[in-house]
Amino acid sequence: MGLFWQQEDDGRQRNKADCLSVQGLSHIRAGKECQDSSLCWQEKKYDGIIISDGHGGEKYIRSATGSRFACEVGKEILSTFMATLENNRDFRREFYTQNGEREKMLSQLERSIIQHWHERVAADLADHPLDTDDRYRALEDGDRAALVKSPVKAYGATFIAAVLTDSCFFVLKLGDGNACLLTRDLHAQLLNHLFPQLEDDELQFNLTTSLCNSDADVAFKHCFCRLNDRRAVQGLILTTDGIINSYQSEQAYLGFIENIFAGYREQQRKDAHAELAEFLPRLSEKGSGDDLSVAIICRKK
Repeated sequence: MGLFWQQEDDGRQRNKADCLSVQGLSHIRAGKECQDSSLCWQEKKYDGIIISDGHGGEKYIRSATGSRFACEVGKEILSTFMATLENNRDFRREFYTQNGEREKMLSQLERSIIQHWHERVAADLADHPLDTDDRYRALEDGDRAALVKSPVKAYGATFIAAVLTDSCFFVLKLGDGNACLLTRDLHAQLLNHLFPQLEDDELQFNLTTSLCNSDADVAFKHCFCRLNDRRAVQGLILTTDGIINSYQSEQAYLGFIENIFAGYREQQRKDAHAELAEFLPRLSEKGSGDDLSVAIICRKK
């Protein structure tokens, strides 16, 4: 799933925002749905992007729905936050100038996303109980028992969101996947190298933190960067872990990221999108076999 919202044209040349999720080769062969979701939207004063990777384990039978809920809830919460930031002068001053207050605001954003995601999951479970789902009945006893104990785990998914304005950007991150920026000289850099607070020691041995975990609020990571010169950051891009896992080195992955940025900078959005949509299934086939998602904000030249 990839969803795109565009506000009505206000006569200005706009940044480009786009998103795309494709089904991985391993899921095609296994007859599984694409468990990734992605979303992007543009407002007059900012651009937003979100990706979510539904877990692939057998018991996560509704992770595709969980990742879709993550993107939709994320957009709702972030849109409300950015509207408050625009319309409330005191709130805006605290966010931009008071580090402690900003940290509280970003942490509250993360808790709100978790809470509203759980509410969406609870409503879906009420409408569609697990015991009415053929996939649930097909699970082994241990996996069914795990879902009886914690039904929300059926919807397990990661979450990464980024918001870019003329004066700042911030990123919220839970689980694996990557966030990158494009520098003034058009080089791509992983944000976790620039902002060590985004590093997650729990992401090892094929494990990931998740919205379905009871400690999701503690596991969430974020970063904020004030931009004295809007040109210092030419773009932001989010990718699910299936993409970096398709490359043998970080350098090769960053080369791919720079190629995506170049495509969106030089082409119309629809043409760059079509090119990426053609390439990603081939990348999954030659690489990780996983579902792949990309969400991008590219500054206008």
